Amino acid sequence: MYLPLIPLSYLKNVKVAFYSLNVRLFVPAPLRCFRCQRFGHTSVNCEKPQVCICGKPLRTGSPCTPPIRCVNCDGTHSARSKDCPIYKQEFAIQELKTKENLSYFDAKRKVAAKTPRPNKSYSQVIRPPAPPTININDLVQSLIPHLVKAISHLFLPPPSTSHNLPPYPMARSYDESDRQSISKRRKSDRSDIESIMSETPSNSETKRKKKKRVGQKANQEKL
Repeated sequence: MYLPLIPLSYLKNVKVAFYSLNVRLFVPAPLRCFRCQRFGHTSVNCEKPQVCICGKPLRTGSPCTPPIRCVNCDGTHSARSKDCPIYKQEFAIQELKTKENLSYFDAKRKVAAKTPRPNKSYSQVIRPPAPPTININDLVQSLIPHLVKAISHLFLPPPSTSHNLPPYPMARSYDESDRQSISKRRKSDRSDIESIMSETPSNSETKRKKKKRVGQKANQEKL
């Protein structure tokens, strides 16, 4: 059968048969290691040396003898005493964790904020730590060499590659023999053009021959 979760503030008692039983919040006992006698973990994963509840090395066959020292608060009581201030703090963490359904670390932080400390106010305890101060001038001075190295290729000319290029041919200067050969070539070209023009009939002669052929054709038609 499904039973809905009812807040503890509304649930004062429950009826079992003919009895009305009061209900209270169950707070688990603080977690204490049976190996090193410290709070917050179990002996399954503990690698610290074994210690007795009286603060002395673990032994068998002999009871605890004074002086007794708590390994948690260094007080004159055993590690399992409920008068230990560390035990009371751990119990307050478990109680707040159960009431407000928090994680162990969140509950521990809240309890530590509420615990009075000498020479510190409540606002100083709960105030978050201030961020570390940074000297802007030192930061800029340390970054300048890196910035110069990163952008130096944008301002420096590219490396010369002239030694890898083939030699460029230089222009040759003309002498007197070159000028004479050019002059002779021009004269021969001019004479060739004149000979071609002389072989081509002029326009007037062409018209005269054409007119003569037309006249001969007209005389033949008359006959």
